[in-house]
Amino acid sequence: MTNNSTDQSNLLINNQKASQSNSIIELFASFGMAREYARIYEICYLYPQVTVAKISELTGTNRTTLYSQIAKLIEANLITKVEDGWKQFLVARDLEFIRTNIESQIQNSQKLLQTKKMELECDINKILIYSDIMSIKECYYSLLGQVTTTDFYYLNGNITDWYNLDKVFFGKFIRERDELCKKNNIVIKAILDSGQSNNSKQKIDYEKFYKGVENFDYKYINALIYTSNTIITRGLILIHIIPDNKVIMSTNAFLIQSYKTNFEILWGSLK
Repeated sequence: MTNNSTDQSNLLINNQKASQSNSIIELFASFGMAREYARIYEICYLYPQVTVAKISELTGTNRTTLYSQIAKLIEANLITKVEDGWKQFLVARDLEFIRTNIESQIQNSQKLLQTKKMELECDINKILIYSDIMSIKECYYSLLGQVTTTDFYYLNGNITDWYNLDKVFFGKFIRERDELCKKNNIVIKAILDSGQSNNSKQKIDYEKFYKGVENFDYKYINALIYTSNTIITRGLILIHIIPDNKVIMSTNAFLIQSYKTNFEILWGSLK
């Protein structure tokens, strides 16, 4: 009776192990492990103190290949090597140990990701300054990327002096910006340096920069000469200081909102 009970107990244990093993390959595969490695672990789990010869027999894999695969599993701390005299056996690490180890690695990864995220947020909130021509042009291309994700485009500045810095590049920028604004129904508001406020030709020259935009509105500031252009979108603020040809750029949400609010206050005060 005792022997029968022991046999049933061993059978139950073996059945439980077999049941667990059915999902071992799938479990390991879900973590990116190749199925042949998962199969070796499965055999070590089902056959305590198994030999390389037995694994070779069960998998049909030659020993040379197996030694390389087993070495990687040992390095990953998934199986261990046990010596008994001159014989060597392989033993699978307990599944609970692996689960705990995986959870620990996940927690460490999450901490690392959180650190990287904080570093990224810190980097995003920096105010960047560019003075070389290529970087300045890249800044304007970044601005084009913002056009489709915003519902406003505010400009406060001196258009003609800006355009004269590089008519070919800024002419192309204007065409691409206007096409995007038209396609995405973006509103452009501009507060412009009137230059010579009584000179109607000056105003006509300004207007040519917006002839391709349907939703464009502008106002002038009289008796004031701008030395920079400030462009505000939902995700980016760009300040181009024209005399020094430097660009200050930031994606800081607080800074963008501050400039947006100041622009709207000034806009509302102008006729």
